[in-house]
Amino acid sequence: MMNIPSEEPESLNLADLLVDDGNDALSEYLRISVSNDGSGATVTVSTTDEQPVVYSSTFHGSTATDLSGILAEIIDCSDESSL
Repeated sequence: MMNIPSEEPESLNLADLLVDDGNDALSEYLRISVSNDGSGATVTVSTTDEQPVVYSSTFHGSTATDLSGILAEIIDCSDESSL
């Protein structure tokens, strides 16, 4: 039996992090990093402010070391689950 949470999971709304949504590049507002400690990949997103707001999420069991690798693993898993 799967344990499905009754609450909606927290999500990151990038619009909440931006001071204004003008024509500036996103990298002027955010830093994104990916690390992998061998047990999973962690994606960290932080603002570029003096006192940054930091969000992190860990993909347990992931062997990826970059965002494209994480996305590829997610796509592979969803393809397998649809069989």
